[in-house]
Amino acid sequence: MDKNKTKKADIVLTNAFVYTVDEERSYAEAVAVSEGKIASVCSTE
Repeated sequence: MDKNKTKKADIVLTNAFVYTVDEERSYAEAVAVSEGKIASVCSTE
């Protein structure tokens, strides 16, 4: 894949309360899934 192209997510969940099991960032509001794997976890802000 060309590094200048952005891969699109298959599904994006927003306005959620997601527990991440990350000590620095325990919770998130959005999750993107691509090809059955979590591609991104972030805030909706």
